[in-house]
Amino acid sequence: MVARATTALVGAALALGLGSGLWSCGGGEGADASPERPRNVILFVVDTLRADRLGCYGYERDTSPNIDLLAARGTLYENNRSQAPWTVPSMISMMTGLYVTDEEQVLPPNQPTLAELVQESGRTTAAFIGNRVLTTNRGFERGFDHFEYTSRKRALSVFKRFRDWYEANEVELESGDGFFAWLHALDPHHPYEPKEQYDVFEGARPGQSELERRWAREAPRLAELSPNLEPWSLDEAREFIEVESNRYDGEVLASDAAVKQLMEFLHEQGQLEDTLLIFAADHGELLYEYPHYPLELSIKRESNGGLPRGVADMFAVGHRAWYYPELWNTPLILAGPGIPAGQRRTGLSGNLDLWPTILEALEIDTDGLAIDEGALREGRSLVGGPEIERERIYAHGFQTTAVLEAEGLQLIDHAPRRFLLDEDGPRVQELYDLRLAGEIHDRIDEYPADGARMTSQMGAWRSSHQRQVVITVPGTEAQDALRELGYLDELGD
Repeated sequence: MVARATTALVGAALALGLGSGLWSCGGGEGADASPERPRNVILFVVDTLRADRLGCYGYERDTSPNIDLLAARGTLYENNRSQAPWTVPSMISMMTGLYVTDEEQVLPPNQPTLAELVQESGRTTAAFIGNRVLTTNRGFERGFDHFEYTSRKRALSVFKRFRDWYEANEVELESGDGFFAWLHALDPHHPYEPKEQYDVFEGARPGQSELERRWAREAPRLAELSPNLEPWSLDEAREFIEVESNRYDGEVLASDAAVKQLMEFLHEQGQLEDTLLIFAADHGELLYEYPHYPLELSIKRESNGGLPRGVADMFAVGHRAWYYPELWNTPLILAGPGIPAGQRRTGLSGNLDLWPTILEALEIDTDGLAIDEGALREGRSLVGGPEIERERIYAHGFQTTAVLEAEGLQLIDHAPRRFLLDEDGPRVQELYDLRLAGEIHDRIDEYPADGARMTSQMGAWRSSHQRQVVITVPGTEAQDALRELGYLDELGD
């Protein structure tokens, strides 16, 4: 499927004139004429966007025509991983180049942020943020000359704020040393409410027949889990899930429209050829593919006096510490100076790679600076579009740690609480073999030697990356933001 999608998007790019005009990688000579280094960098983060809902990652629906063209213009990383399953720790990692090994919720005070280092180099910095949790005294404003929260969270609105800022400062920006802009949109985050022009998808999603078998296998438990309710039938639940999934796709399409407008605007301003555009996500999203863990199921039952929506309440939607590919595998596309066009990379990359990538692209020297060794040790610069040779990659969040090896084995280490077990008891582990297509079966008992080896690796990683961190949620405004986005049932109030 990925190969077919790649052929289609490259063909579409050629039809639009890849190598010249809007989607060009350089001047009339094509990619070889591109400047080696960008003058500007734009980091466009779409919150809660899973890679497998984009055409360039193999999705059969036309949710991302412009993102697909961006991929054809640059280099796409197929196996990119976020470093946490929710926004704050994920963005801490992205903005510092550090792994997060605790329930960290504030940027490390002694680690220079990406924006601070870019600002010190003499470039203008600006951020346009649609996710409220990033604007509540957590330190994300550090290093930005202009830091703006927009209550209109959609990608098009975020882009328009960037456009307005650029036009208001056009003379300074075009005569200065360049700029770094972070755009953060919230379209695919629950609740999924695309505008009418993007709410165009209907019927079953690709591959839904397998999901329906999963839902049917769990349905007999409903009578036991909801003894005082008459839950939805399997057909009613399926119809609801289809609508939710289709609306999610509509939100992806809305995000894609903003990518088109951004590219067109940069082209009109004469900045496209001098700008490195990085397209990423902080984490993905589950859309009823896997049953809830016992903790989430218990919260759901207590909140509703049972499971009124039937199997739709039994399966996971949203993002918690569910390290399935749909949540952990996020898109990463780079296009612009110093990045090869039309390339795909299969090695394990991570969002923490963006810190060294942007610093190298802008030729910012970190020698002699007081920087946590983890940021210098863990990240890999993606300038030049290299194949990443990384043996394993980690993530942590909600007291759960995951490790994925390059060969495809993935271990998840949970606190007992997630399975409603005694907190003093042994931690629960799951092991998946992602080399097997559609793998959803825990194989920890089948692969004991691999489990023990990966547990040892995980322990060594956590030990070597521990640091004193700020873990307290900062103030009532942050609490309100977390509650608004549905996190406090997990974090605790």
